[in-house]
Amino acid sequence: MRVLMMVLALASATPLAARELAVPADKGWQHQETDLILTSRLAGLQRTASSDTTQSEHDVAAQFTAPDESVIASVFLFKPAIADVALWFDRGATTLQANEVFRGAARRR
Repeated sequence: MRVLMMVLALASATPLAARELAVPADKGWQHQETDLILTSRLAGLQRTASSDTTQSEHDVAAQFTAPDESVIASVFLFKPAIADVALWFDRGATTLQANEVFRGAARRR
C-alpha cells in the first residue's frame, strides 16, 4: 500500500511532456488501439491540437476550438493504470487547472 501511495504522489507531482501528433488540421485521426476516429471538426469546433504523453497512444489529448475561441473542448483517450473513477476526475481537474488556455480555472465546490 505504501508503494502505491508513493507512486501516486510522484505521478501527480511530475508533469508529463506531451509529444505533438502530426495530424493535418483538415484530416481525421484514428486511434490505433480502439479504432476511434477523431475528425478534424467536432460539433462545429476545429481540432487545433493533438498530443500524446506516451509513445504508444495510451494517453492522447485532442483539443477543439471555436473560431472566436469562445468554446474549447478537449477529448482524452487514456488507459487507466488504476480503476478508480474518482482518481480519473481528480487528475483531469488538475490537468485542466494547470492548462494556460483556461486562465486559472478553479474547481467549484
